Amino acid sequence: MPTLLLALLTASVPAAQAETLDAIDARLMARLGEFVSEGTAPGQSLVASHRIEATQLAKWGDATIALGWYTGVLALERHLLAARGDDPAPTDARLALALGALERIDRTAETGFAPPCASYEDQNGFFVRDDVPSTFHEYLDGITSIGSDWTNGNEFAKEESQDQVHHLLVGLTLVKRFVPPEVTVDGVALVGQATDLGVDMLTHLADHEWAVRNPACDDKLVARGPSAIHASPGLAGVGRYLTDGAVELAYPEEAETLWTALSAPNNITFNNPDNRHMTMATGATGKGWGDDTFDLLAAMAEPYAWTAYPLLHAALYGADPLDPDTLTALLDTSRAHLAELDGVEPHRPDEATVAYGWTSWQRYIRPIEKHYVGGDGEAGRRYNGLDWLMLHRLVQVVEADLADGVPDTDVPGADTDTDADLTTDRTDGCEGCATGAPPSLAWLLATLLWRRRRGNAQRRATGLSTSR
Repeated sequence: MPTLLLALLTASVPAAQAETLDAIDARLMARLGEFVSEGTAPGQSLVASHRIEATQLAKWGDATIALGWYTGVLALERHLLAARGDDPAPTDARLALALGALERIDRTAETGFAPPCASYEDQNGFFVRDDVPSTFHEYLDGITSIGSDWTNGNEFAKEESQDQVHHLLVGLTLVKRFVPPEVTVDGVALVGQATDLGVDMLTHLADHEWAVRNPACDDKLVARGPSAIHASPGLAGVGRYLTDGAVELAYPEEAETLWTALSAPNNITFNNPDNRHMTMATGATGKGWGDDTFDLLAAMAEPYAWTAYPLLHAALYGADPLDPDTLTALLDTSRAHLAELDGVEPHRPDEATVAYGWTSWQRYIRPIEKHYVGGDGEAGRRYNGLDWLMLHRLVQVVEADLADGVPDTDVPGADTDTDADLTTDRTDGCEGCATGAPPSLAWLLATLLWRRRRGNAQRRATGLSTSR
């Protein structure tokens, strides 16, 4: 990472820190209880994006993105506790509840839609964003009102969208990597549960030609972000990682062109912030571009200072083979970012510019120009801090990996070759498409290629062509 960028990002860090990073971590972990109620009832073990004390409101927005990062934070916490010789059992219990929450919003997803949609329970990989009821304020001190996608006036606002999948897989792959497979809670193996949940959601996408469809409502495309065709090669890589290569999800050949375009660091057409964070999350977890993945992620991270994604890749696949200078720069920059929360908390401040970049609910889906001026919405929002907690744990794990000097031999998903068997068709159109980038550009390329292939198929069917 260039020295100029490092200087820019560290310019606002105070010269002397009153709090150590471990002290900040302990403070944020204790504070998490203000944003999540642990348990198995609807809404429990789902982390609120923010609270507003002045209006006594707690809001769950993009709650499954938060759930993915919460799951990952707990998996890394469990690993670090065990490495220090501390008892990981309490963290195992919290992690089991987080995985149980994902299982719950999958199993009950089809109960959330009015007729003519059907109502039934099924564990099939389709999930809702949350199941937080309007009465959930009873679980949180100081809260009298609730905002959630489940209670949104538009019932289809609660539907899964592809961005939620990308970030849930962050947590599930970290469980796979850092929780021993023999660890169970109430007889359930955590790694086995995480793997099943991840494979279910990936299979749901692949079975519907890499589009998110609502099975309760006659398989209609979901209202937001239905198309994941452009990311299908990367998502297939995550499936291989979770199953040690046992699951191979097919995708259309033209998707390789889109996936490659998404890896170009300077391609602003495809890589606006919305597309970039999804691409980087899945590229990191699925080793999306083979041995070039880390270097591409580091370059893609630079414009937005999203150091968490290349460090996520290093944590999952091992730091040993990576460029040491780039990795050191990423770690140094990340530590400077972490130190910004000395004496303050993640929140949207009243001031126009502040000395810390944790002013939106998720630093790693917001461009750098918003890091130090606050996210969207009214001042006074207090954020859950999961982005800080994730980065701190990734830094600790990667630094420990570098310090031991021993090559990683137990990394799951070793076979990450992206040459999958290809399908012979693809999804039919982009109704309701909302992938982040202008759909007309990304989708046009895939659609033109698809139509050409379909035209060839039609000609074969009429005897005009005999090749396949």
